[in-house]
Amino acid sequence: MANLLTNYACDFMLIYGYDLVDNGTDTPTLDKILTDRLDYGVRLSKAVAPRAVIVAGQYGGRDKDFYERTRLPESHFMKKYLINEGIKEEIIHEEAEGRSTLDSTKRLYDSFVVPRKYSSGIIVSTSEHLPRVIFQVLDIFPPGFTLLFSGPSLNDPERRVKFLELEKRGIDRFFESEMTR
Repeated sequence: MANLLTNYACDFMLIYGYDLVDNGTDTPTLDKILTDRLDYGVRLSKAVAPRAVIVAGQYGGRDKDFYERTRLPESHFMKKYLINEGIKEEIIHEEAEGRSTLDSTKRLYDSFVVPRKYSSGIIVSTSEHLPRVIFQVLDIFPPGFTLLFSGPSLNDPERRVKFLELEKRGIDRFFESEMTR
């Protein structure tokens, strides 16, 4: 990680969720894409010391059955992971209702950022996800809001191709919904 952000202070850091792997118990395995995002967030939070760390995710495509069986969202396990990695529990907040990147971001902005009058943040996701994130969320935050985007890359070529296929579908769905407005 470059030293670009070492002197940057921010109000919040948002880490987007990703699928949990249902292994038939009440404790799923966190997908490597998710643990990479969380590990990146841990390292980054040590450099920038956000006032709040927000973990966002209800369930994704592969963990819907797990969520319906347990009613435990991705954000619950993300929070536990961050606590185990040394992030103070009192600064971690969950956004567990959003069903998509855009929905989670809107909810977090309205229910968390606005009431606290925050003016800066960092959004963490996989670098392959960030172009869509940037495109979708910039309209949510007002002009003058300081927002940075950062995250790890997918190093496994096979996983990268699969992830980018999913991203294309996400972009297509976004444009389809915008066309029907």
